[in-house]
Amino acid sequence: MAVPLKRRVPGKEVSRETLLLTSGKAYQFLMGVNQLTTVREDLAERGMTEAERGRGWDLLRTVGMTPRNLRVTDVEVRRAINAIDKWDEEAFICMDSAFTNHPEAYESVLSGLGPVVGDRAVMNAAVVLDRLTELEKTKEGRAALATLAERGVTADDRKRIAALIEVANAKGKGAPDKSHVDAEAAYEEALLDLRDWYTQWSTMARLLVTRRDYLITLGLAVRRAGEPDFVDPTEDPTEDPTEDPTEEPTDPNKPVR
Repeated sequence: MAVPLKRRVPGKEVSRETLLLTSGKAYQFLMGVNQLTTVREDLAERGMTEAERGRGWDLLRTVGMTPRNLRVTDVEVRRAINAIDKWDEEAFICMDSAFTNHPEAYESVLSGLGPVVGDRAVMNAAVVLDRLTELEKTKEGRAALATLAERGVTADDRKRIAALIEVANAKGKGAPDKSHVDAEAAYEEALLDLRDWYTQWSTMARLLVTRRDYLITLGLAVRRAGEPDFVDPTEDPTEDPTEDPTEEPTDPNKPVR
């Protein structure tokens, strides 16, 4: 589960993955509002004036113009974090299997711990390695480690992860400098501003818009198989496209010539 990022509205958090998708969603929404006159008019009655739409575009431009540096910019550091993240999940599976017949080791190593994702896996792995090292002090602990090695988490594997933790904690190469941290913070702040604007107005649009094709154009609904790719904003949804408006109505009682 991704670490949530705080929003300005208490109780409403958004994952980093969701936040990073905001600019694309906001762009489609703004383009849809520009295209659909009736939607634009309905939203204007609820406060989305031309100036407010302009603010949305300004926020989107701010995100696009804000340089982004990854929170950890050094390639080696990022690779180390990814490797630890992958090992973390696999190691817990191996330990759960290996320590089934070693209840003391199971309790001392796995108590209060479980696999996590992302950067948090680094600290998690460090705790796991410390607890596994403690097992070396007792006969039962060494027997548990031998079983764990059979499952794939060997002493060499633990040394490899320990070295990766050093890199991930920037004790080796690649500590991010202040400019990188500041740039990422500024980028997230710009995204959060855009997210607040998008959430406010997409929620209002969902309340006001009932046509499914309009919702698809705004990016608020997913097109189903067979649905058209293009929405004509001038189309009257009550019209029957098979009817010819110039054709006189047919009288069922009139004889056919």
